[in-house]
Amino acid sequence: MAEAPLVSVVIPVFNGERFLAEAIESVLAQTWSPVETIVVDDGSTDHSADIARGYPVTYIEQEHSCVAAARNRGVARAQGALVSFLDHDDVWLPRKLELQVEALARNPSAGICMCRFETFMEPGADVPDWLVQRWAPDRGASYSTGQLGTLLVSREVFGEVGLFDTSYSSGDDTDWFLRTKDLGVEVVTLDETLQRYRIHDASISASRDPRERQRLRLRLLQASIRRKRARQGVARD
Repeated sequence: MAEAPLVSVVIPVFNGERFLAEAIESVLAQTWSPVETIVVDDGSTDHSADIARGYPVTYIEQEHSCVAAARNRGVARAQGALVSFLDHDDVWLPRKLELQVEALARNPSAGICMCRFETFMEPGADVPDWLVQRWAPDRGASYSTGQLGTLLVSREVFGEVGLFDTSYSSGDDTDWFLRTKDLGVEVVTLDETLQRYRIHDASISASRDPRERQRLRLRLLQASIRRKRARQGVARD
């Protein structure tokens, strides 16, 4: 019987003391084993470091930069053949990694496995405008679109796609996922909802100005178009 692959879970955190423990515990509660948990502290000034050090995790501290840099530090430290990411304010359901590892084993040509995620609101937070049309107070909203916390990634994919672009203050995860699509990395998608995405008063997704989101979408689209044109030029040559 083949040895069970190690999964490395990277949790970037910046001033996440309110939610970090819950995120870490959701990784430690996974039914899959073996798992290594790597917490990369992007220069927090609250008690995030103390919380992380209270758990059996690898703790890495860096000067405050950006979440992309923190994710890259985690990938560089990871020992697993498979890598997954969880933001410090989100949580996983217990079988998330188990079901995704099994899905990749059944689909050896795939480099990424995705699952569905559901949103949930912290008390006092407002429903952001991008969520209003799909929000229901009794059940939140469920999505199947790409969100970094839903992914399990073969380490080999990073050799093909590269790491996260640190020029993005946010949106680096979307940029990375678009790069995988542009390169044709095969994805297998599970219909199960295995991640819970938290909306709270400090969420970047909740607080970003609509015009800023539009500028980010335009930048991401332009970058994708440039990549496709560059590959077409290489193919013609």
